Amino acid sequence: MMKLSLKELGEEIEMILAEGGLTFDQVDYLLYLETCIADGSITEEQKREIICRDF
Repeated sequence: MMKLSLKELGEEIEMILAEGGLTFDQVDYLLYLETCIADGSITEEQKREIICRDF
């Protein structure tokens, strides 16, 4: 997985929002899922299943 600084992460989020690809709430939800992966609450496969179901 690619590691981003907070500044780089902010720039990526701004770019996604500017392109109209995702809403702020969707970006927030994706960040939450990444946090869940980092703490071991869910696996990468579970994240993909959640994204397919919710998006």
